[in-house]
Amino acid sequence: MSVLTGLLTALGTDDELSAAWRERFLAPRMAAAKAVFDRAARRGEVRHDLDLELVLTVVPSMCAFRCTVDAQVVDEDFLTRVLDQVLLPAVLARTDQTTLPVHGPPETEGTRT
Repeated sequence: MSVLTGLLTALGTDDELSAAWRERFLAPRMAAAKAVFDRAARRGEVRHDLDLELVLTVVPSMCAFRCTVDAQVVDEDFLTRVLDQVLLPAVLARTDQTTLPVHGPPETEGTRT
């Protein structure tokens, strides 16, 4: 069992640990991310109907899934693909049909076309 898997299990069963985790670890990071989105909203860069509470859970959820269920590492390439293909298309205020850059999964031997 990975450390993250153990922590996630403990967070679901230990109310005191869960409260401390939310207060000391999660809340400051969510506040920092919210501040980034708030600045982007003031500049008109994000959708006016953005569900920020939902959006702020996407990347951490995908990272936790990748580490625990998928047993894969969260590396720069994975984060780049999540940001380019999931987060940015979901949040950006689009005034044209310009497509965003797409980063596919890393090539592995035998998959080149």
